[in-house]
Amino acid sequence: MKRSFIRYNMKQSLSGKRILASLSCLLALGLMPSAAQNAMEENANTLLPDSTASSPSSPAARQTASILPGCAAKGFPAIPYPSKKDLHSPEINRIIHKMSIEDMAAQTMVLRSKAKPEAKYVKQMQDLLSKHPFGGICFFAGKTGDMLQLQQAYRQASELPLWMSIDGETGPGMRLTDITRFPLQQALGAISDEELVYAMGRQVGRQCRLLGIQWNFLPDADVNNNPDNPVINTRSFGEEPERVARLAGLYLSGLQAEGVMGSAKHFPGHGDTETDSHHALPLIAHSRQQMDSIHLWPFKELIKQGVESVMVAHLNLPAYDSNGLPASLSPAIVNGLLREELGYRGLVVTDGLEMAGVRSALNGIAGMPDLEEGSVEVQALVAGCDVLLLPVDPEAAIRAIAKAVKKGILPKERLEDACRRILYYKLAQQQRVDFDSCPSDFSRQETERFLNDSINTADATALRQAIYDRSATLVENFGRLLPLPAYSYPDKLCINIGYGSGSRFGMRLLGYEPELRQINLHRDFDFEKTFNKDFRKKAEQSDLLIVCITNTNYSPAKNYGITPQTVRLVDSLQNFGKPVVLVVFAPPYALKPFYEMPKIQAILCGYQEVAESQIACADILTGRLGASGRLPVSIAKYWPAGHGIQTQATRFGTRPAWETGLDPAVFPRIDSLIESAIGQGAMPGCQVFVAKDGMVVYDRSFGHPTYDSSAPVVETNNLYDIASLTKIMATTLAYMRLYEDGVYDLDEPVSDFLPRLRRTDKRNITFRELLSHQSGLKSYIPYVDLAEPVWNGMPVFDSLPSAQYPVQIADSLYLQAGYTAHIRELIDESPVNRRKPYVYSDLGFYYLNEALQVLADTSLDAYVEENFYRFLDLENIGFHPLERFEPARIMPTENDTVLRHRQIRGFVHDPLIALTGGAGGSAGLFSNAHDVGVIAQMLLQGGEYGGIQYFNPGTVDLFTSNEFSPEDNRRGGGFDKPPADTSLPSPTAPSASISSFGHSGFTGTYFWVDPADGLVYVFLSNRVYPSAGNNLLTTLSIRTTIQEYLHQACTNRQKRNIRN
Repeated sequence: MKRSFIRYNMKQSLSGKRILASLSCLLALGLMPSAAQNAMEENANTLLPDSTASSPSSPAARQTASILPGCAAKGFPAIPYPSKKDLHSPEINRIIHKMSIEDMAAQTMVLRSKAKPEAKYVKQMQDLLSKHPFGGICFFAGKTGDMLQLQQAYRQASELPLWMSIDGETGPGMRLTDITRFPLQQALGAISDEELVYAMGRQVGRQCRLLGIQWNFLPDADVNNNPDNPVINTRSFGEEPERVARLAGLYLSGLQAEGVMGSAKHFPGHGDTETDSHHALPLIAHSRQQMDSIHLWPFKELIKQGVESVMVAHLNLPAYDSNGLPASLSPAIVNGLLREELGYRGLVVTDGLEMAGVRSALNGIAGMPDLEEGSVEVQALVAGCDVLLLPVDPEAAIRAIAKAVKKGILPKERLEDACRRILYYKLAQQQRVDFDSCPSDFSRQETERFLNDSINTADATALRQAIYDRSATLVENFGRLLPLPAYSYPDKLCINIGYGSGSRFGMRLLGYEPELRQINLHRDFDFEKTFNKDFRKKAEQSDLLIVCITNTNYSPAKNYGITPQTVRLVDSLQNFGKPVVLVVFAPPYALKPFYEMPKIQAILCGYQEVAESQIACADILTGRLGASGRLPVSIAKYWPAGHGIQTQATRFGTRPAWETGLDPAVFPRIDSLIESAIGQGAMPGCQVFVAKDGMVVYDRSFGHPTYDSSAPVVETNNLYDIASLTKIMATTLAYMRLYEDGVYDLDEPVSDFLPRLRRTDKRNITFRELLSHQSGLKSYIPYVDLAEPVWNGMPVFDSLPSAQYPVQIADSLYLQAGYTAHIRELIDESPVNRRKPYVYSDLGFYYLNEALQVLADTSLDAYVEENFYRFLDLENIGFHPLERFEPARIMPTENDTVLRHRQIRGFVHDPLIALTGGAGGSAGLFSNAHDVGVIAQMLLQGGEYGGIQYFNPGTVDLFTSNEFSPEDNRRGGGFDKPPADTSLPSPTAPSASISSFGHSGFTGTYFWVDPADGLVYVFLSNRVYPSAGNNLLTTLSIRTTIQEYLHQACTNRQKRNIRN
């Protein structure tokens, strides 16, 4: 036969499709415009072979994750099942008519290949491939660059296009050691956010396609309801048939959407065995009804969905075939059950034919005593299989198949049908995606670049972390111990049992808890030597005991790596009367020994001991991540499948934006806008902080402290004068707490606590009126009224401190004693508008600060530090920053040419507050964006953060509501709000909801909280440098433009009226 003719014809079917393939590569990288994506999908559908059969409908295929990093939002549908017409298309007919029996036999085989290009081995494989037109290659352990070189060598040797395949249930990284693996299917079975399963399918499919892999033998559709199963176990989505079917369908849909074929395995169900079919033939003695209702269920659903191939297992199933034949060799199971009863018309592939489970079961089949080595392959074809996976001796199998056809044991039509089905799927697949265009010539340096840029991407890493975040399962939580509240259990002891050198879990905890003590034990530690006097003393001195178990495995026979001494140690820890938290990085079945330990207050299952799982569990423990996983399997009679205790995050965690439903494409837009604003002179630098749904998704700094580009760049720990944000971050917080404590009444006159005001026109002003800026007070005292050179017969300022000049207000500048009282007199004498219209007033917060000292019997700065900042772990926010930080940490504000006549750095910019001590009710706080963000998040969470309730939710609702004030005033209690009337000017972006709240500051600062989108947004800058007359930041609407970008990027927003 002229195989060059066959090659020409198959390649000819791909001519004119290179543009489509290029578009496909762009699609996979997420670089294609939406119009091009749609055009590609339309073309992909029209290029399929003619078919009278409609493509199976799949609910899973219609589901789309909110964001699929690195992938386009849409993809390819499943290849339609072929009709008789499809299998006898002119193109397939031309190829078949040129093929000999031996050629067709070879085309049914997919050969094993190392992924290591050893010269002798490569030469042997090339000789084999040039001699026979084998169907494909299945790659096993090796490295990416080597595999790609082998692909090139194999393609050059073969006259017919080869299927490049892999058995990569957790992605190509399951076989290629330089690619990171995705989670096991058991971990996927624990997550509630099922879109992530589809997203993982897309990422695995994208990786396969970029690696030239056209067929990946996934998903595992087995229902694992036997905890002693030695071969499926963690590879299964779980024990519930409907859930296994749904998740397998999502995983398959994601893979298919990238143009890669999948395979449902191991038909008709390998989930209830205690024998590994790699070593012997398992017997499943279930009734047909039991098999049909449990194990067959996922396969039925995947067939409806349009799975391109089904892998048949090596199982002895008397309920279907009483002859004892493995399912893969059984006509009753392959042809009778799969083809005829279930109506499957796709490819049927055997499980690996090297496995002892199939070879030991067939010591010569009746009627074929002389076929010798190829008898297994012959019987698989007779049974109805199309693809022979991993034949032991391919050439012997070819000879045996040819002999069987000649003797009438294997009908030629059966062999030809298998070959036609294979050609149909090859043609259909390659008309969509040109896998041959994938790179294949790689040096070591180029391979590393390709892996970093295209395979081991940040998006893939983020997706893995998201899955482990959502799979971690809190199995017990007596007394709601977790998440641990802030400042609870100050003396914690973490016992790491595993490798003897600690754990990533322990390292993560140590980063959060610097005082954490740790003991590191190897898995095989000696209990008697370990549980000594020193160990017991450390346990007795601790408030909380945390046990982390790593160095585990997936083997039931080895108890998943949980040793007797580990169980004994955990049991002994209960005797110290301290709370015990157990964190196990192993399959859920490993938890069984700990069920009878009632004094273990919390048990957390991490499924795998990978870094991402350990990060997730540490974050759940400390409240930086909520627990949402549910057990995919039952643990004996103890914990049923579906069990899992849910918790909420109580403090900031850090995760990629897309995981929260915020499109990360917004961040380059923000970067560009800020760089442009700095270039235009709107401010010399800034910090921007964004949190979505409790996760910090963006925390960046830009520019320099001044417009001197040679100066150090701004860092996220630099401090800014946050100006009027002080009104919220200090004064309003204090008044919310005092209101809850019943110390004052909102409608009570402030003069009740400041008696001198009873003799003034301010006698009837209430706390509510001051907080809502509706007191009738003026906005401020003008600079010119404050800048007196001489007062009380003496200069107001001096360059040196003394008893007469005790208050420092700038570098080498001190204020005369008694001048602060003079300022108070000026404020007391300022007029009041008796109509009390809404007028934004700093003077009102001057009185609030003064009254607080009476109400709380302490200063404002001491009150907020003691009641809020200390417990919130805020290390940067505070008054008088030069008392704690070097000047270089603090951004300068203005070159003051009116009052202080020098650069202001580390001293409050507001002149009124500077002349009244520096810690005022309206200004004086310095902070970085992060610390402002923490307070904002606490308010968003209804007054709770880190497990501590700072306010009742009702108090937060009252002060952040515009009902706090009269109808014509948009303000809450201290907080600014968007107006209910959208025609009025607003301090926010158009998309901010009416429930949002925040404040802005004169120096170029802004924070805003929007409960509708779960957003916290903080912007800090020193736009007043060098002159406060620079208003570009406002005229360019930089702060609210960023805010609008963020709202529009919330991909999980509900359609709503933004003012309702």
